Amino acid sequence: MIEDLLEQSSWVYNADLYFDNNNILHANVTERKPLARVFTNLGASFYIDEAAKQIPFRIR
Repeated sequence: MIEDLLEQSSWVYNADLYFDNNNILHANVTERKPLARVFTNLGASFYIDEAAKQIPFRIR
């Protein structure tokens, strides 16, 4: 369930979570890699990755 929540993020490509034999949680998260930033005619912008998926542009 937590994997699914992580993968709902536009920036997460894949998430694998598991507990080992010592009950230690391991999390392997792969981020999407933006290839280009796109600007629209209305002034908005976003990134696209290698699969042409839109990734929101956020200023922090």
